[in-house]
Amino acid sequence: MPLVAAAPLLRFMWTATLLLVLMALVVVLVLVLRRMVEELRAERQARDRKAVHQYLMRAALGQDRGPPPTALARLDRAEIAELVSELASVVRGEMRRRLAAAATALGVLEHELARSRSRRAALRARSARRLPLFATVAAGRVGAALARLLEDPVPEVRVAAATAAVEVDAALRTRACERARHDPAFARRLALRFWERLGELEPATLAELARDDDPERLRLILEAAGRGRLLALAREAVAALDHPYLPLRLAAVGALVEMDHPRGLAALEQLVEAADPALRLAALTLMRQEPRPAFTPLAVARLDDPDPRVAFRARELLVRLDPERARELGVVPREQAA
Repeated sequence: MPLVAAAPLLRFMWTATLLLVLMALVVVLVLVLRRMVEELRAERQARDRKAVHQYLMRAALGQDRGPPPTALARLDRAEIAELVSELASVVRGEMRRRLAAAATALGVLEHELARSRSRRAALRARSARRLPLFATVAAGRVGAALARLLEDPVPEVRVAAATAAVEVDAALRTRACERARHDPAFARRLALRFWERLGELEPATLAELARDDDPERLRLILEAAGRGRLLALAREAVAALDHPYLPLRLAAVGALVEMDHPRGLAALEQLVEAADPALRLAALTLMRQEPRPAFTPLAVARLDDPDPRVAFRARELLVRLDPERARELGVVPREQAA
C-alpha cells in the first residue's frame, strides 16, 4: 500500500525532472544558435567593412570604382565614417581630396556635421577632429562648424576644434590661436597636440605665442617645440631656464636637449649636481627619455648618489646608454638582478 500511494509522487518527480532537462537543453540550444548568429553577423560585417574600405581606397587612388558595393546599404553612416577616418589618416594631397569627395557622396560629411551638434561632447569633439578632411570640398560649411565648436562650453571640444582649425585655412587658424592665447583649456595637457600641430604648420606663430606669461601654457608650448625640434623657439627655451616655476624650467631643459642645443646639456649638468635630490632625479628622467652618449658621464657621476632613487635611476640609465661601461663598473641590469 505505501508504494502504491507513493506512485503518483514518483511519477510527478520523474516528469518534473524530464521537463527540467528538456528546458536546459532548449536553453543551451538557444545560446548556441545565438552565438552562431552573432559570429555570422560579425563575419558579414567584417566582409562589408572590407568591401567598403576597398571601394573608398579605389576612390582615393582615382581608380574606376565600379558600382557601389551592396555592403554600403548594410553599414550605417557611423561605420562608414569610421572607415573614412582611418583612410584619411594615411592619405595625402590629391588622394585626400578624392577621398573627401567620395565620402561626401556617401553622406559622411552630413553625418559629421550632424554629430557636431550632438548633445554628447565626445561626439562633437570627434566630429571636430574629422571635419578638416572635407575642407577641400565644403570649406565654408566646415569652417562654420569649426568656428562654432571653438565656442563650445566643453574644453575638450574647443581644443579639438582648434587643433582641426589650424589645418583648414589662415583665417580659421588665426581665430584658433586667439582662442588658445586666452582660453585656460589650452594651458592643460589635453592641448599638447594643438601646440604640436601649430608648431608643425606655423612655427613663427608658435614662437610668438611662447611670449605668454602663463607658465603652464608656456610649458606646453616648449614641450611641443622640443618634440618638433623647433630651433625657432630655442631663445624662449633658454629664457625659461631661469623661471621660478620648476615644471617650466624642466620643460625648457627637455626642449633644448631635444633640439640638440648646447645649453640643454649644460642645464642638465647643473640639475645633476643640484642639492635637491628631486632635481637630480628629474635630470636623470629627462636623460632617460632622450638618451644620448653624451649623458654617460652624468649617469656615472650619480651611481653612488646618497638618494637611492637617484642612484637606481642612474644605474638604469647607464645600462641603457653604455652596457659595456655598466659591466665594467659592476652595474647589474634589473633583469639579471631578478
